[in-house]
Amino acid sequence: MEGAGSKIDILDPKRERLGDANTRSENKIYLKTQDQGDRLSSDTETNYRLFPRADFLLILNSYGGYNAILNDYRDHLQSIEDEVNSNETLPIDEWKRSRWMGFYLRLQEELDTGTCGYVPNPKGGFLGFW
Repeated sequence: MEGAGSKIDILDPKRERLGDANTRSENKIYLKTQDQGDRLSSDTETNYRLFPRADFLLILNSYGGYNAILNDYRDHLQSIEDEVNSNETLPIDEWKRSRWMGFYLRLQEELDTGTCGYVPNPKGGFLGFW
């Protein structure tokens, strides 16, 4: 998804500031700690790879140290992950935005297509999938 305002457009100026570092063969990651309906997939042209929260948590959960800041950050990310995935265990009438987002993200994975986002309306709007 490229074009005005796309995730790649936002990242490109940061990449350009790296100068010579940009010519290295290392992969660049787009670290995602929050969810969004339009997935940024691996893009060979820009060399960015999606690094989602769940994968980051696997690394953070392997840390056995006592750094309070790192542990608090890990706990914060884990609470987000738990909330998003709670749609798997809670009745649908108890779902709020984050649980719907988790459901739609899972649907995207299964269908390998689709996006979700906020649909405004006079009664306050809703999170929809298309």
